[in-house]
Amino acid sequence: MTTLIPLIGILVATTGLGLVFRDYLASLLAGMILRANRKVKPGARVKVMVQPNMVLKGDVISIGPIRTSLHEVGDGEHLPSVLTGRIVKVPNSALVNSPIVIYGDRITDEVVGFEMLPSAHLETVEEDMRAAIVEAGHEVVGVGLYQREDKLVVHGIFQEQAAHQGDSRSRIIKVFLIRRSERQAPPKAVEQSKAA
Repeated sequence: MTTLIPLIGILVATTGLGLVFRDYLASLLAGMILRANRKVKPGARVKVMVQPNMVLKGDVISIGPIRTSLHEVGDGEHLPSVLTGRIVKVPNSALVNSPIVIYGDRITDEVVGFEMLPSAHLETVEEDMRAAIVEAGHEVVGVGLYQREDKLVVHGIFQEQAAHQGDSRSRIIKVFLIRRSERQAPPKAVEQSKAA
């Protein structure tokens, strides 16, 4: 009986330590799995469903023994595909046990512009959107038009390198709007703006 009491004490202490370090051990094993799998690697863009209503999106900086560091990237309507400047450290076990999207080297994105109707130079709307996408350094996948009330919606689809993705939509829209305003401006105003 006297040898049984210390044995029970050791068993209780070991179980307690196991419960305390359970998450760390799970993340340590998950880190080994991530490094062996090689799909989640530095430079890759990932989106992780951490909780039912919480999604993390970012570019992998490094995979540590316990946590993976990500440069956070905006998602959805708020800062789409723009680096937020924050670094997020995600437990490796969350990456292994949660649904995860691993982006490829090239990402397809979209940009939407509007043209008020009636409009002069309607025949060049698609051309201007294509030129804006190319000028921003991206590959054009397609450009489509459809009408919504008193506006013409110009929908551009483009591809870019995942590693270089940033606020491409703003750059494309800016070029598109400049091109459209130059077409709408009287000829003298266009000549004066080019001379300046």
